[in-house]
Amino acid sequence: MDVGRLGFSTPSAVPWRAEAALVYTTLGDNEEARPLAGERLELARAFGRPRTLGISLPACGLVEGGGPGLELLGEAVRTLERQSPLELARALSIGPWRGAPARWQPHPGAGGAPAGCA
Repeated sequence: MDVGRLGFSTPSAVPWRAEAALVYTTLGDNEEARPLAGERLELARAFGRPRTLGISLPACGLVEGGGPGLELLGEAVRTLERQSPLELARALSIGPWRGAPARWQPHPGAGGAPAGCA
């Protein structure tokens, strides 16, 4: 999945990493999803646009699950509520109710940024 060779250097031009991460997570393959979501989030933070960041956070939140995932989803909501109502609705639509309920229970001792997505 190397679309960088197509000349797209901004994460908002072709948001394939977040979409691919969501597909992998839906299929139960978080080992493939985590690096894609993490790379997308890293690029979005470096790009510095709130809308791009807000669109990137939900994929990481869904991949991460538990308390850390909820923190990332909360950050997405706070980022998008003033930037893009449409993207806010999308972020809310892929929230924790889409995954298995057990994944969204806080992990014992969970805190801080998730290792794979921050």
